Amino acid sequence: FNLQLNDNPILFFASGMGVTPALAFLKYLLEIEANSIFYLDYSVQTEENFIWRIELQQIVKNHKNIHVKFRNAHLEGFITPEEIH
Repeated sequence: FNLQLNDNPILFFASGMGVTPALAFLKYLLEIEANSIFYLDYSVQTEENFIWRIELQQIVKNHKNIHVKFRNAHLEGFITPEEIH
């Protein structure tokens, strides 16, 4: 894998355990001190299903270029095409 960083934001969509690769990628960006804007839309069925929530919240708190939307699909519904635009 050859990551070509540029001015484009990085966007991840994840649900449930599928957030693990997004978190690994995010940690890599932090390790190489990339200043890329990173967005993660993280969906689960219930609040109890958010794994890595505390760690992700701490990363967001410490890095202004990192943004995470925690989406409880049971309460908010699934992401729509309109939300992506």
